[in-house]
Amino acid sequence: MNLTMQRLRYLAALALALSCGACASSSSKPSPKSAVDVALVISMSCCKAGKRADALKRALASRARLAHVVRVDPSRGSASQSGLSGRVDQAIAKASASYQQMKMERARTLLEKALREIEAGGASGISARQIASIHLLLAAAAQAEGRAKDVRAHARQVVAHEPGLTPDPALVSPPLRAALARAKKRRREVPVTVRSVPSDVEVSWDGTTRGRTPLSLPSVAVGVHYLSLDHPLYEAERRAIKVDGRRGGFTITPRLRPGTVSRIARAIAADPARATDGARLLGVGAVCWMHEDAASGDIVLDVFTRDGTTQQVRVPASASASRVDAAADKIASSVSGAPAGSNGSGSGQRRDDRGHFRRYWWVYAIAGAAVLGLGIALPLALSESRSGRDIVLPLP
Repeated sequence: MNLTMQRLRYLAALALALSCGACASSSSKPSPKSAVDVALVISMSCCKAGKRADALKRALASRARLAHVVRVDPSRGSASQSGLSGRVDQAIAKASASYQQMKMERARTLLEKALREIEAGGASGISARQIASIHLLLAAAAQAEGRAKDVRAHARQVVAHEPGLTPDPALVSPPLRAALARAKKRRREVPVTVRSVPSDVEVSWDGTTRGRTPLSLPSVAVGVHYLSLDHPLYEAERRAIKVDGRRGGFTITPRLRPGTVSRIARAIAADPARATDGARLLGVGAVCWMHEDAASGDIVLDVFTRDGTTQQVRVPASASASRVDAAADKIASSVSGAPAGSNGSGSGQRRDDRGHFRRYWWVYAIAGAAVLGLGIALPLALSESRSGRDIVLPLP
């Protein structure tokens, strides 16, 4: 009997110790000081400063809720369309040579590829004469292959973009010249209105910047044109627009997609006045842009809050751990007063609780197993002791 009670006390003490250990482990990590979601964009190279930036990121993660953490390559800029015009000129020259060699399929392939590149690039840097020259060669190839419908379609595109284009007699046959003359007589213009969501977006029409939305173009020839919409906080919109001859004009209202975290952070770093709109699009209360000062080698972290305030924190690349912690404390205190993002503090806290449980699942499992074992062993031992028999419980 005495042996049984001693072992029961031992099991009870063991279960209590495991439960206390689980509680201590689960509460060992302090809760985040800031209830504001933060988007962190790191633009650092792989060097000593980059390692110190990782330490700063870990220190900041323990003090604020990092809703987005994105790394961007500082040596890689945005894609440029500066070479598009040259590639189109090369395609026109090669297609013209293929046409003269009666290689119609190759000429058509080169020209159609050039049109796809023009559409993808929003006709950036492309002139109306280049677009008209492509359609003129496509019409000539269609005429040589006997495709009358395609001849009429491309002839309409030629006069829509460049009605005064004088074709080369060596490339254009008399039937094609007649088709161009008929298309020129039937050429129509309609007013076009370009709106967008959001508004105040830069509009480029057929490669020429025309203004900002909402924008009215009083006279646009019926046919296919190329529209480009650009906004720093949104993804660029590039599309081909087929303008028809409907009465009352033609209206376009595209809806732009929000940009990536890195694109929005770059836009805010270039113009801090965009911080409010950028943080709203990301659903956060602050955006942190971490980069390296090329002159001093320091780590620079620009903090842009949703209410429009900005702050800059500099950390030397050789800073000590205490210096990094002090910088993280300063950043956390600066974002703690920012308005919460669209996620809200309640949903963010629930998200943190779920992550905390996933991190310490093994602690809860051990504590639960200990309590369950005690709950099973204790009634069994008490019932056996009342019957006057000693039982032997295996020690864990």
